[in-house]
Amino acid sequence: RALGRNDQAMQDFNRAIEMNPNHAPAYIARANLLRSQNNLPAAMSDLDQAIRLNPENAQSFHARGLIYQRNGDHARAVSDF
Repeated sequence: RALGRNDQAMQDFNRAIEMNPNHAPAYIARANLLRSQNNLPAAMSDLDQAIRLNPENAQSFHARGLIYQRNGDHARAVSDF
């Protein structure tokens, strides 16, 4: 059941980005789902895009820091946190 909700959520995030490719929150939301699915490269790509679009949004940096931390890159994690 959760898998179906994740699939639907991913479709919704993809559609939101398709409709407005400059909407940083959609990239953050999709990145969080990708991270939960252990697709860290794709999550990192979305977070990098969210940061490019809105470098003032701390949520993007925090989420990216979690990925850096998970990968053992503590210096970059601290920098983002």
